[in-house]
Amino acid sequence: MAKASLITGATSGIGRGVALELAARGDLVGVLGRRADRAEAVVREIEASGGKALAVVADASEPESVVDAVDRFVAAAGRLDCVVANAGIAIRGTVLDLDIADWRRLMAINLDGVFYTAKYAMPHLIASKGNFTAIASHGGVMGVSHFSSYSASKFGVVGFVRSIALDHAAEGVRANVVCPGSVYTEMSEKNLAHLSKEEQEQLFSTRTPQGRIGTVQEIAKAVAYLSSDDAGYTNGAVLVIDGGAAAGFTMHR
Repeated sequence: MAKASLITGATSGIGRGVALELAARGDLVGVLGRRADRAEAVVREIEASGGKALAVVADASEPESVVDAVDRFVAAAGRLDCVVANAGIAIRGTVLDLDIADWRRLMAINLDGVFYTAKYAMPHLIASKGNFTAIASHGGVMGVSHFSSYSASKFGVVGFVRSIALDHAAEGVRANVVCPGSVYTEMSEKNLAHLSKEEQEQLFSTRTPQGRIGTVQEIAKAVAYLSSDDAGYTNGAVLVIDGGAAAGFTMHR
């Protein structure tokens, strides 16, 4: 039976990639984003490939907006089997650079948004014995210079999702985390805008054991696996997909 899957932050980057991947396997996909035009553009892209999708306009950082979005999607789809909490932002700066408003805005989207999504989706996931996947970052398992707020939020996502994996396993719900490394998206391009193309290539060749940046498709396929029946015994997992960057460091002779 086709699954009904709701994805936050699905209008660009990894979220869009996940939406396309889940639709390709036959899911009815809820494309949740703040901008109706961008959500509808992804829906049209899915439909043009023969898939099924619904635009769900909502702000993942606002609890009232999230509960309304979940209710609207469930009313249209009839059920909710998979949720992917992907919405997030990054703000560059050390603790001296960041102001309090920036910190609160980032936490509202990156961490509070995952909480709201899980809270309001969980009753439906219990009913369907479904699954919840959050997109964190390899910055959620190690520190990242000049991105302390982002890293803090992603550490929070990892701890939160592993805890709900324990809380709701007996009710048939699985919860897992995907931690991507550097991936080409609109957000990464913005964060790397201070570097030239040559400097970016040098950064990834030296920082990542595999010597390259990842792709959205590589992350989307991992999410598709975790949200599939093939991953029925995978719960509370933290899947780091970063070319080996978080594994440690190498010693050169």
